[in-house]
Amino acid sequence: MLQNSNAQIPVDAAGDPRLKPLVTVITARGLNFNGFGEIWRARELIRMLVYRNLISKYKQTILGPLYLVLMPLLNALVFTVIFGNIVGVKTDGMPQFVFFLAGTICWSFLSQTFDGVGQTFIANAGLITKVYFPRIAIPLSTILTNAFSSLVHIVVLICAMVLFILRGDLPIPNIADIWVLPLVFLQLSMTAVGLGCLFAAITVTYRDLSFLSTLLVQFWMYATPVVYPVSLIPEKYRLFYALNPASGSVDLFRSFVAGRAIHLTEFHAIGWAVLTVLTFLGLWLFFQAERDFADRI
Repeated sequence: MLQNSNAQIPVDAAGDPRLKPLVTVITARGLNFNGFGEIWRARELIRMLVYRNLISKYKQTILGPLYLVLMPLLNALVFTVIFGNIVGVKTDGMPQFVFFLAGTICWSFLSQTFDGVGQTFIANAGLITKVYFPRIAIPLSTILTNAFSSLVHIVVLICAMVLFILRGDLPIPNIADIWVLPLVFLQLSMTAVGLGCLFAAITVTYRDLSFLSTLLVQFWMYATPVVYPVSLIPEKYRLFYALNPASGSVDLFRSFVAGRAIHLTEFHAIGWAVLTVLTFLGLWLFFQAERDFADRI
C-alpha cells in the first residue's frame, strides 16, 4: 500500500511481477472511421469472413452449393406459374421465365445483403466483443458473399437466355451496354448497405425492431418491380415510385437482358438521389454508433 500520495508509479513495471501496466481506454469523439487504409489492412479478415459465410451457409446441407443454381430457377418457376400463368402479369414481350429470373436475381442479392448487414452485429456479437477490427468489414464481407452467389445466378440466367435466343424468343443483348451490370449491382449494394447499416445501428439497442426488417423486406419486394414491369405503374405515380432506389436497378437489369436500348431517365436519377442520401445516412449512423457497439451488445 502506498503511504505517500505523491509516490511515483514506475513507468515500466515489467521488472516487478506484482505490478501490472495501466491501460487507458480513450473513447473517440465523432465518427469512428479511420479511413480506407484501415479497411485495406483488414482485407485478409474480410476474405476469411467471406469464406466463413460461404462455408456456414452450405455446411451440412443435402445439395450443398447446388442450391446456388436451384434457388433462382425454382423461384423463377414459381413466379412464372403464379404471376405469369395464373395472374397473367404482362412481361413487356420478354419470355416469362427470363423476366422473373432476372427480377429474382436482383431481389435475392438486395434482400440477402440487407438482411445480412442489418443482423450482422448481433450475429457476430462474440467476435465484436473479443477483438478490435474495423466493424465495416462485416458488411463488406456480406456484400462480397452475396456477390459471389449473384455471379453464379447470372451464369444460370445466361444459360436460360441462350436457350430462348436459340428459339427466337429473345433478342441478343447489346454488349456495348454491359456497363449497366456493375452499375446495377453497385446501386443494389449501396441500397442494402445504407438501409442495413441504419437497422444495424438501431437494433443493437432496440432488439425488437429487428422484426420490423422482416416485414419491411416483404413489403419492399412488392413495392419493387420484381414480379411485374415498371410499365404497369401509372404515369402519374411513376415519379413517386422512383423514390424506391431498387426500382430503377431492376428496370435497368431487365432492359439489358431484354436487349432493349438503355436510357437513363429522370426515373433513375431520382432513385440515385434517394440512394445517395440513404447510404450516407446509414453509414453516418453506423460509424456514430460503432464506438460503443461492444458495450451495448
